[in-house]
Amino acid sequence: NDDLQQPIYIALTIDDGLCRQDVSRDASMVQDVCHLLRTYDHAQATFFVCTDYIKPTDAAILLDHGHELGNHLRKDISNYYCNLSKHDFERELLEANQHLERMLKASHGRRSLLSGERQQDKIEWFRAPQGRMSVAM
Repeated sequence: NDDLQQPIYIALTIDDGLCRQDVSRDASMVQDVCHLLRTYDHAQATFFVCTDYIKPTDAAILLDHGHELGNHLRKDISNYYCNLSKHDFERELLEANQHLERMLKASHGRRSLLSGERQQDKIEWFRAPQGRMSVAM
C-alpha cells in the first residue's frame, strides 16, 4: 500500500513554560529542549511563547534551529484574557504579535542551522493562555 510509504507528520507544540525566567536565576530550558529535539531526527516544533518571558537570545536559538514561534500573549494569566472585550483582546494580541515579529526581524535573513531554509517572518499561530477562549477572542 502506497499510503504506508508516505512520511507521517505530527504537529509538536510546546507551551511557554520552558523559557520563563526566574529573577534569581536563568530558568530557560531552551537549549536543553533544542538538544532533545535534535536527537529525534531534528524534530521541529512550534513554541508558543509569552512576550514577557522569552528572552531575545532564547528566541534566536529556537529560530536558528528551525523552530517556529507562536503567540501566547504577554503572560499566562488565569482568567484575564478571556474576560477582555473584543477591542482590548485585539490590542493585546496585536501588541504581542508585533513584539514577536520584531524578534523574527532581528534574525531575518539568517538561515536555519539545520535545514538551510529561510526562517519564519511572521507570527501565524495563537494559543490562548490557560486554554481559555471566549467569544471576544
